[in-house]
Amino acid sequence: MSAANAMPIRGVNLRNRNRMPLHEIAPLDYPLVLYLEPTNVCNFRCVFCPTGDTKLVKQHRPVGMMDWKMWTKVIDDFKDFGVPAENAHLFKDGESTIHPRFLDMLAYVRDSGIVRKLWLKTNGSKLSPEFNEGMIRNGLDNIGISVEHVHIQGYKERSKVNFDYEHLREMVADLYARRRDCKVYVKIPYQGLSEDEIAKFYADFTDRCDYIGVEKYHGWSTPELADFTLGYNVSDTYDGDPKTDKIVCPWTLFEFTVNWNGAVSMCPEDWAWKTIVGDASQERIVDIWNGERMFAFRKMHLEGRRSENIACRGCDFMKTLPDNVDPWRGEILGRYEARREGMKE
Repeated sequence: MSAANAMPIRGVNLRNRNRMPLHEIAPLDYPLVLYLEPTNVCNFRCVFCPTGDTKLVKQHRPVGMMDWKMWTKVIDDFKDFGVPAENAHLFKDGESTIHPRFLDMLAYVRDSGIVRKLWLKTNGSKLSPEFNEGMIRNGLDNIGISVEHVHIQGYKERSKVNFDYEHLREMVADLYARRRDCKVYVKIPYQGLSEDEIAKFYADFTDRCDYIGVEKYHGWSTPELADFTLGYNVSDTYDGDPKTDKIVCPWTLFEFTVNWNGAVSMCPEDWAWKTIVGDASQERIVDIWNGERMFAFRKMHLEGRRSENIACRGCDFMKTLPDNVDPWRGEILGRYEARREGMKE
């Protein structure tokens, strides 16, 4: 390992800047980005994450792990589109690596051909030489490791766990040594850290990752229920871009989220399950994508009525998304409506 291998970046630098012109190509025949959730269970209780508030979560969504039959059904369904998505994120609200069949799930997606790139975000708690090798061997292309603090006491305060920070450093080094074509990004939230602690973070991880960065807390959907920015009101996004007010959430046009039990959300930030539009355990994915409930949700946004949905009403995260189709929303809606009419013929 060499310090020269690590590139300090803002999270925004990992985004694809060669973006497709949504205002020209919507409606899409297939989703560009997938969020596939093995589990919404987590072994941390981070104060800035909805999943960390177990009492709040139990009021709004079921908790569990996707069974193997469901996973294979969902992945096989995506083959109906005939075109691979650009990338799949194998996470949503939980810590995916605690699923006992996570490596099998990863390999099944890789072998399916439904996606070009496989991405994972993790707290790093399950990293081991064997697990690291399994992730690389089974096709992972990009892994983001969320370091929550730079010492054990900080983990107790921020994530409510007794966590071996030095062991994490060793396992990240092991992963980096095995990574081959997989890119390793290590990040930490800056809120509550001193300058010395930030300096320690860089010193501790610069020699064992491809990219390293300091990010801010990001806002989730449904802020009326809880503010997980913890009162840090900043004008720019968690990963470094300016926030942009929008009428239409662009995610409604190109992204597809499947929760652990097959419930399909319009948004990967919808931790409270307020945007459910389908059930992949009972319906074909392609039918949900082209179906009435997803169309009605998109129409709500395109007509400027997103305040009708509690998850979208005050969503701060939407402001962080780089795409903005607002100037063309009437034109896009017209194409969606024409397409719906054509499907009825």
